[in-house]
Amino acid sequence: MDRNFGDSLLSGRSPWIQLLVSLFYIFIIGGGLLVILYLPAMVLFEPTDNFLEDLSVVPTVKDVGFLFYLMISQHISVFIIPGFILITKLRKNRNEGYTMFVNPGWPSIKSVVLLTICIFPLLAFSEELIMLIKFPEWLPGLVSWIKEREMLNEKLFNSYFIYKNFLFVILNIIMMLMLPALGEELIFRGVIQPILGRLFRSDYTAIIVTAVIFSALHLEFTGFMQRFIIGALCGLIYLWSGNLWLPAAIHFTNNAFALFAGYAQDLSHTPAPEPGYLIIILGIFMLFMLIPALKILSKFREKYSPVQQAEYQSLDQAH
Repeated sequence: MDRNFGDSLLSGRSPWIQLLVSLFYIFIIGGGLLVILYLPAMVLFEPTDNFLEDLSVVPTVKDVGFLFYLMISQHISVFIIPGFILITKLRKNRNEGYTMFVNPGWPSIKSVVLLTICIFPLLAFSEELIMLIKFPEWLPGLVSWIKEREMLNEKLFNSYFIYKNFLFVILNIIMMLMLPALGEELIFRGVIQPILGRLFRSDYTAIIVTAVIFSALHLEFTGFMQRFIIGALCGLIYLWSGNLWLPAAIHFTNNAFALFAGYAQDLSHTPAPEPGYLIIILGIFMLFMLIPALKILSKFREKYSPVQQAEYQSLDQAH
């Protein structure tokens, strides 16, 4: 290793330093850039006052355009730009390539896409279960906050599908599919998870902790378990393959289902089954679909080997 090069970047430093520097780039640099991008948007779009907080207000075209601008700016400034900078700084030497961006091949991409489809019943089952949770009466503030967040998230999500013109469809594809799949995987799987793996000296602990952080930062209670499962699956696939395009494909596929559901939500008028029956149906379907999912995971595990196990020893030797 080129020691001076590693130290001047991040690879030669302790995991704590790596984590602190990463958080600085994400929240301070990325957040500052987002604020800079946010200010002209207020003048350009002139969004309706409190159009999100007031559930009775129907967003105008400019309101929705403002949301698209804000979400796209967030993905670029907070995730993509800091992600690429940090991955560059975490290289061990000048000559190290970006192996995480190597083309994994169509068979591997097809496998993770099929795997994601197979766990859709598990995701729906987990959402139904978490909705059954009853909070104690002595936590009225928490219950009220969760309800407000759920209503805000629902209105925010529905706002993207009010106007179905071609431009907004393209913006939805960019905002919901392409940018999150790249940006969030850059930060969570490409940066945070490896650092936590070195910090905890356990790849699998890092996967779980990263998935919890990934899900919690979305601030959506009913979708927490869904995002945790997706985050853990992305982390596992990244650990085994060392390739960032594969968890990005999982992320893309999962969000594609949400995008389709958003456009199809007012096309179906079939009443939903009672919660008890729905959980039973989803539970049976989940168990049925977990069989091919586990087979795909097993074959994928045989194809790839963990790529980061030796890093702990090399880190110890470096320090």
